[in-house]
Amino acid sequence: MTKTLFAALVIAALLGGGDLLAPGAVISGGVLAPTRLQVWLTGPVLGLTPPSYPPIAVVTNAHQVRSLYDAMRTLKPWPKGVYVCPAMSNRAARLDFSSASGVIATALFSPSGCSSVTFDGKWLRLTPSFEALFYHIMGLDQADFF
Repeated sequence: MTKTLFAALVIAALLGGGDLLAPGAVISGGVLAPTRLQVWLTGPVLGLTPPSYPPIAVVTNAHQVRSLYDAMRTLKPWPKGVYVCPAMSNRAARLDFSSASGVIATALFSPSGCSSVTFDGKWLRLTPSFEALFYHIMGLDQADFF
């Protein structure tokens, strides 16, 4: 796997995709790892629409960013079915994870209703540990978010 990834990066660089090897790009476990997180407050209706206003937070501590990104990638999807969720607060956050090469992933953090993270085309079940990590990294109390 590592040799294949390295070969693919070398070929990409030779074919003009050298931005994959930009300074600051980090590869962790075969995946381009983010080093920066930008967060915008939004609502579930707007969702992943790119905002036209500045982010409420920018996290540049690469360890914290990777911790949240890795935790998000381990969240399990909600089982298929019909759900009757508690009332929603209409508060959500758009998360843009990026590296020196640009945005790697965008997610929607929705802690009310059927608490979830929408990421990589999947509706993922929010866990208390992920939620606590998010609030810790953001320097927020959960009550501050609502």
